[in-house]
Amino acid sequence: MLISLKIKNFALVENAEVGFSSGLNVISGESGSGKSILIGALFVLLGGRSDKECIREGEKRCETEAILKVTPQIKAKLQDFFARYDIEDCGDELSLRRVLQENSARSYVNGANVPLKCIREIAGIFFDFNRPDEELSLNSQSRQLELLDRSGGIDCAECQKLFAELSALENELKEFDSASPDENEVEEAKEFVSLMDKYNFAEDEEETLVQKHKILSNSRELINIAARVSQLLSGEENSVADALSAVMREFYAMDKLADGTLSELLEQAENLNVTLNTLQNTLDTFASSLELDGEALQEVENRLDVLYRLKRRYGPSFQELFINYERAKVIVNKAANGTAVRRQLIEKITSARQKLDCECEKISSKRKSAAMELEKSLLAELASLGFKKCRFEWSFSKIQPSAAGSDELDILFSANSGERVLPLRKIASSGERSRLFLAIKNVLARVDDIPVVIFDEIDANIGGETANKVGHSLHELGKYRQIISISHLAQIAVFADTHLQVVKYVREDGRTVSEVRPLDTEGRISELARMLGNADGAEDYARKMLER
Repeated sequence: MLISLKIKNFALVENAEVGFSSGLNVISGESGSGKSILIGALFVLLGGRSDKECIREGEKRCETEAILKVTPQIKAKLQDFFARYDIEDCGDELSLRRVLQENSARSYVNGANVPLKCIREIAGIFFDFNRPDEELSLNSQSRQLELLDRSGGIDCAECQKLFAELSALENELKEFDSASPDENEVEEAKEFVSLMDKYNFAEDEEETLVQKHKILSNSRELINIAARVSQLLSGEENSVADALSAVMREFYAMDKLADGTLSELLEQAENLNVTLNTLQNTLDTFASSLELDGEALQEVENRLDVLYRLKRRYGPSFQELFINYERAKVIVNKAANGTAVRRQLIEKITSARQKLDCECEKISSKRKSAAMELEKSLLAELASLGFKKCRFEWSFSKIQPSAAGSDELDILFSANSGERVLPLRKIASSGERSRLFLAIKNVLARVDDIPVVIFDEIDANIGGETANKVGHSLHELGKYRQIISISHLAQIAVFADTHLQVVKYVREDGRTVSEVRPLDTEGRISELARMLGNADGAEDYARKMLER
């Protein structure tokens, strides 16, 4: 509930601190005294529209501050704000403050500077405003649906669970698709893998192929050279073999004359002979391995051509070519397996969506039944507030399933017989809006969880017995919520648990100021008499009204 409101330099109010009680708080005063300034200051504090005209003339800034009592249920809702905006938890009280200057405005929660959005969201937890120039919370279609569910005891927990499961699966599919290679990437990877698999390149094959290509492309010349070398080594005339044989004969003759002392020299000569034979055999083997094979050369050139093309596209080095080959295989395998995985995800999503649709249908059916029951209670309450011929319609529309089901609700209303029903937000008369709001609040008093309800001009265009009933209804609502209401009618003000009077006067310095005064019993009698017109016997009548 709202404990107190401090106002400094706001319009005609120079400095005021107003205390509020639980139950019904009525604000009254002469026309033009500044009653609406009090509500306006609170509205601006809670994030409503403001401009420099709010600042008292001659001052550079104005301030408003509200102290709120916090219940355990509301504190649970505030924890997210405390954490998100680094707000200190001050126990069972909450301070909201707003400072306006000509070109700037600052908002504070428990002393922490916060964005305007924060103070507006927190205000939505505590306050339900009914002002002629502002939207009612009950104009919100989502709010209407929420209150209908609470009045009918409709539990959306299963729907919330199914929607969360569906959302998780849809996000999983989205992430899977974003992480999956696109079609062009898959096709390119398939082509790369296919070529690598077809040619089955070894990791050291490039060097081998280059060497083989060189030999094959020069095989004819190599064969000719090998033949000439072979003739020089062991031909019939003037060959190295003939010359070495002649040398060996001379060495043997020398050894014989030297009585066998040249054995070492002979051994070296024999080794030359063995080396020559080995050289000849190796040359013959090499020469016989050479082929004049154009097909083999073409095959080597084809493999080299494919290899160089792959290196240019997927290399540039041979090592990187094989690294990218492994990556391409992963892409191909993922694409092949991904089709099955994606199909399974889509099947799960379809099943989850069907379950959610089924649950939404159950909730929708319950809501329509609850709406009919709620309508009976509302019509009875509205009749007591002067709407004898009003009509209600519940306009349900199908929307995309969500955690709250698949219904969009618009409450349609007509205050008078013969007039078409309109959405609540399009009701023109502020008096009609206020009384309708009061009726709904009374019927839903035990399920609506907003603790402070503010009425401005609820008594517009009413009087007599209807005013008595509105006052009684406000008092009844005050048993469940704190009510703050501006009123011009004694029939309503008499029901107040706390009665505040706004007085405007001109000071000795010529400045006009408005003050807010809490009234005791005698003060209430005097104010009620004023509201009754101060006719003869007005105070006595006011006293009797209070006694009743």
